[in-house]
Amino acid sequence: MKQRCSADVAISFRNDLEKSTLVHVLWVDPEIETEAWRLFKTFRDKEYSFTDCTSFALMESHAIKTAFTFDNHFRQHGLNTLP
Repeated sequence: MKQRCSADVAISFRNDLEKSTLVHVLWVDPEIETEAWRLFKTFRDKEYSFTDCTSFALMESHAIKTAFTFDNHFRQHGLNTLP
């Protein structure tokens, strides 16, 4: 069962991310969005979401090979996953 957190929890989490020296927030620029759309259109035989494809494009552009996710689409796309 999926659970949602409160806005206060989300704000606290984001504030912690901004202070972290271990986490770097990546932003989607027009080039990443273009690549995400290309992936989304190319892999119609998969059930990738546009969000998945955006993550794939960001990961590729930053040479990130491992994602912390429970989403099997990342493994299906050839990436390593944790846990």
